[in-house]
Amino acid sequence: MSNNLAHLSSPQTEIPDTLQSIRLELDRFVEGWLQSLDSAFLSSALYLFRNGGKRVRPSLVLSLVKDLTGDSSNALPIAFALECLHQASLVHDDLPALDNDELRRGVPTIHRQFDEFTAVLLGDWLPMIAFESLSNSQFTHQTVNELTAAFSKAYRELCEGQLLDMRGALSVTQLEQVHALKTGALFSLCFEAAGLIASDFGSISRVDWPVFRPKFISFGRNLGLAFQAIDDMVDLFGDKELTGREVSSDTKNQKLSHFTWDKGAALARIRALRKTIDEQVMSLHDVGLEVHVTAELIRQVFSRALSLEDKVEGF
Repeated sequence: MSNNLAHLSSPQTEIPDTLQSIRLELDRFVEGWLQSLDSAFLSSALYLFRNGGKRVRPSLVLSLVKDLTGDSSNALPIAFALECLHQASLVHDDLPALDNDELRRGVPTIHRQFDEFTAVLLGDWLPMIAFESLSNSQFTHQTVNELTAAFSKAYRELCEGQLLDMRGALSVTQLEQVHALKTGALFSLCFEAAGLIASDFGSISRVDWPVFRPKFISFGRNLGLAFQAIDDMVDLFGDKELTGREVSSDTKNQKLSHFTWDKGAALARIRALRKTIDEQVMSLHDVGLEVHVTAELIRQVFSRALSLEDKVEGF
């Protein structure tokens, strides 16, 4: 797989350092919230948020806001809200009624570590924490209202995608629809939220934002589709160190993925999405929106596919 996005990261060494600083800033914000939490969900929330996770989605929000405005700190409540939605979906996804997974990130899932009713209720509680975090952000009422609408739409689409996934995809077209909803919705939200924050700061004018909005949403959805394809690739071909599980979740649940349908076509699809994302990054650069930190994060996302390409092609 050619490293098409490598040139999009600045040759200056501070880009990876900036991304690492953003991640540390996010970790501190989450830990601060945990330490201030006074709730019956304290033990399960501590367990959930302190047991790893790539935090790609909130890092995307912060990276893009950093690129567009020069400062990501004001976006921390929004990034945290998005992580809460993502974590809620995972807690529910692991339940016996859905994927019935006993391990996530190498440790017992919430319903195994605690019990099923805690997992159900924690998954219900986290979206409310997300919207509370949104309401506490320091943006204009217009921006908060638009963010709230975007978050609501994305989580609704995620739930619809989860339902379609449980019913089972019977064709590549149906599988695309599942992935666009279940994964693409939150990735689109990452870009839309960052764009809304940039328009609040004036980095993107309110007049121009309606033009940029569909471009940002498309960018995020394409990255989400690529991320899901790479995740399916890792789930099927990665070892326990990569997956945190002994057996592929999709295999255990007899779920179809692009890689179970046609491995060659699935690899070609990841390459095509990568090319499209490359072009979308460059189109932002062409209008003066330099997104070097975001491009570095995207490069890291695709590096997971690079590490397994030879293994997939050898099957």
